[in-house]
Amino acid sequence: HEVNWFSTYRVHHRVAERFRAGRVFLCGDAGHIHSPAGGQGMNTGMGDAVNLAWKLAAVVQGRADARLLDSYEPERIAFAHKLIESTDKVFR
Repeated sequence: HEVNWFSTYRVHHRVAERFRAGRVFLCGDAGHIHSPAGGQGMNTGMGDAVNLAWKLAAVVQGRADARLLDSYEPERIAFAHKLIESTDKVFR
């Protein structure tokens, strides 16, 4: 077989500096993009959503103080950085 066309793939990764601004939260690809290696894109987005959803529900239902929401950003940003570190190893 003859190769008629090819291109290179450049791995892009970014993590937003903040996942929260007041009452606005970033989840999934809005907050972080990374290599598709390992197939973790949708899983990570779902992890963001679950992490934020239970916290929002607890606050809205009066079962937790609104300060609980402050934990979302550092938890998920740290996770996004770990994920990028591990997926980038595949391309080194």
